[in-house]
Amino acid sequence: QVLKDAGEDAKAQKNRTSAVDAMKKNAVGQEIGPLKLTDFTGKPLDAELTKDKVVILHFWSYQDAPLEEPYGQIGYLDFLNRRIDDAPITILGVVVNDRLAEGQRASAVQGAKRLRSFMNLGYTIVLDDGALKQLGDPRVADAKLPLFVVIGRDGKVLEYHVGNYEVDRDRGLKQLEDVAKSAANEK
Repeated sequence: QVLKDAGEDAKAQKNRTSAVDAMKKNAVGQEIGPLKLTDFTGKPLDAELTKDKVVILHFWSYQDAPLEEPYGQIGYLDFLNRRIDDAPITILGVVVNDRLAEGQRASAVQGAKRLRSFMNLGYTIVLDDGALKQLGDPRVADAKLPLFVVIGRDGKVLEYHVGNYEVDRDRGLKQLEDVAKSAANEK
């Protein structure tokens, strides 16, 4: 029975990986229209925030409880935000929380605000209003968030990364930083 369960688990994992790879292939290189994101009050995201910039989107729950390490890598993302302060790069934390659609919007927003305050995050946090579906939600393939998406100045998806990045001891999310900085330096 154990071998059978292990085999089924391996098959499910392979199918999940294949589905996520297909989503990545579909997303990378595609031009994304206006992103369906709102601020905490429900107003659409101000386009000036992302105009002529490389945009890093970090889709995660952004809730204050329960918190589990590595917290969707938000500490490393904030470290990256502080390192790229002068570059034409914008980082947006995107709240993906079922409570937003279940009539518990105020509770979800308060949880995100408390987390932002507790972690002292310096990057902007917004609410998903359809952007994750627009880009391809890896959860439909039973993959887990976070999802990192890098969009170039030309509006095309450059990176679609499901899960946590490997952490460099000195630079944090080095792979993500390299993709974003390379795109920011392109004219």
